[in-house]
Amino acid sequence: MSEPATPPETAAENAAGSGPPLATMFITAYNQEDHVAAAIEGAFAQTYRPLEIVLSDDASADRTFAIMQAKAAGYAGPHALVLNRNPVNLGIVPHVEKVMTLASGQLIVENAGDDVSVPHRVARLVEAWLASGRRAKAIHSARRRMDAAGGLHEVFDDARVLASQTPLEVIRDHGTLVGASLAWDRDVWDVFGPQSPIAIFDDFPTAFRAALIGEIAYIDEPLLNYRTGGVSTRPTERPGWNHLYGFRIKDLRWHRSFWRRYLADMETVAPPEAGECRRLCREKIARADFLIGLAETPRWKLPLALPGNLARSLRTRDPAYLQETLKYLAGPLYMARLDAKTRRRAAETGARAARAA
Repeated sequence: MSEPATPPETAAENAAGSGPPLATMFITAYNQEDHVAAAIEGAFAQTYRPLEIVLSDDASADRTFAIMQAKAAGYAGPHALVLNRNPVNLGIVPHVEKVMTLASGQLIVENAGDDVSVPHRVARLVEAWLASGRRAKAIHSARRRMDAAGGLHEVFDDARVLASQTPLEVIRDHGTLVGASLAWDRDVWDVFGPQSPIAIFDDFPTAFRAALIGEIAYIDEPLLNYRTGGVSTRPTERPGWNHLYGFRIKDLRWHRSFWRRYLADMETVAPPEAGECRRLCREKIARADFLIGLAETPRWKLPLALPGNLARSLRTRDPAYLQETLKYLAGPLYMARLDAKTRRRAAETGARAARAA
């Protein structure tokens, strides 16, 4: 279900091509009843006009959508509202794709259901977009860490991705944008179409698509209070298990989906150095297939894989095929060693911090 509201008061000028461009800020949420009200209040407080706000719930089992409904019903501000609830849970990227069918703006601003935008966030993003001559197809900013209680802490500077501007650099360097602070020109979606079914997060594919058709811009100012945690948070417990079977393998599956998505997008827009881009994607996919395959191989079958992987290392002059196989053969011993090494490093870091204090 979706419920459009009255359009912005400047919609006529916008349609005629005069006045500032229409922007859309969307809040996507799933089971975030504790935080979604603050996210919505941050959207309502935006100073930019004309602005459309999409509140979209991904079939939450808690009160998330009821809170969205109540906030929308009580809103009397200048922004247009669209209220949506998916009948079934779609997941991150399909949910964003649903929102894109509801959004009318030329610049799309993402906001998770547990993060809070500062009031001038959209205004600064639009300013940077227009200053680039609209060549910036993706824009992101610094973020301020926010804890579960809403307390504000240090600023995350994400300028490092500016080193990854070309499609080849994005592939080679795992270049991405932090989706939490991301905005994009709707050309990123209109040119290429949906990112799913193989992409699980929209930040990596959006960065690559922006590099294919334009530029990536960064604003060195914290425009978002970013609540830490979530599905991509790296675990700190059981580092040995997570290296062999846990988060590293999950991370490889995610990245494999991104590289497959890049190959598909390059069929729509071929970049400079297209041959090298495709070769590198296929190489990364093959490496991910190998490591995921090792993690899924029963330990009793691993000795059978050893001769072939030794030969592969010799043939490619890449010792990783042999080394990774030995890690899995060693199994419990390797995990225990990595756990002990991690604990020792943590103790040393704690001791240095205590001495400094």
